Amino acid sequence: MRSCLSLTLGLLVLFGLLVGGCGQLIPARSEAPTPYPTYTSLPTYTPYPTFTPPPTLTPTSASTATATPTFTPTPTATHTPQPTRTSTPTVAPSPTRTPTPCLPNADFVADVTIPDGTYVEPGGSFTKTWRVRSSGCRPWPAGTTWVFVSGHQMSAPNSVVVPDTPLGGTADIAVGMVAPDVPGAYRGVWQMRGPDGRLFGAQVWVMIDTRLTVQILIRNDTSGTLYLSLSGPATYNFTLGPGNQNIRVVPGTYSYTGRGCGGATKSGTEVISWLTGDWRWWCSSLWSP
Repeated sequence: MRSCLSLTLGLLVLFGLLVGGCGQLIPARSEAPTPYPTYTSLPTYTPYPTFTPPPTLTPTSASTATATPTFTPTPTATHTPQPTRTSTPTVAPSPTRTPTPCLPNADFVADVTIPDGTYVEPGGSFTKTWRVRSSGCRPWPAGTTWVFVSGHQMSAPNSVVVPDTPLGGTADIAVGMVAPDVPGAYRGVWQMRGPDGRLFGAQVWVMIDTRLTVQILIRNDTSGTLYLSLSGPATYNFTLGPGNQNIRVVPGTYSYTGRGCGGATKSGTEVISWLTGDWRWWCSSLWSP
């Protein structure tokens, strides 16, 4: 009982101390106090749903097409093909022509003496004469000579003076010679030489035979010139006029060609010896001597 009373007194003393500490007594109010607003709890937080990307739209035939504005193409300029250019070949410049100098010339005309293959006794003297024409574009200049070029000189001089000859004219050029002592066939070549030392014109020759020969008679009944060539132990070229002509050749077997009667020819083989008789040539439809 005593302890309960002490507790009650203690609480009262504590309350008086609290009231006295504030300095005033709060009067009682006759009106009812304003009630506090009823607390409404906040709504529960609902998280945003996870974003799922929309499915890719696949157009279907049933989809309504969105009208696209009509595209009017801009006219394109028509391309005109250009002709293919053909490259022009480079033309090499023509070489400058050097004017041809005006030079003299000489052409062989005939053997005046000692036809090719003429028999000459060993050691015998003879004179060979050629007929030569002055050709070219100017006559032979003064001081032109006829000179030995090659072969057998047969004791002839190295050169002889050529007579003055007009352009287009002919000259007979004679050279003295001596046949070698040894039997055989001999040939020497001659040609024109100008005063400047330059050789010009045709080369011509003298051809003799000092071997033992036989003489045969050629009967040329062609009424014209007969050209007879022999090739065998020696080589001969005869120019025979109409009628009977004697020739001398080294005995042996020869291949021959005769030409006459307006260009007809006949060839064959002939054995020529001391027993050979006359050799006749004439014109016929078969050109058979």
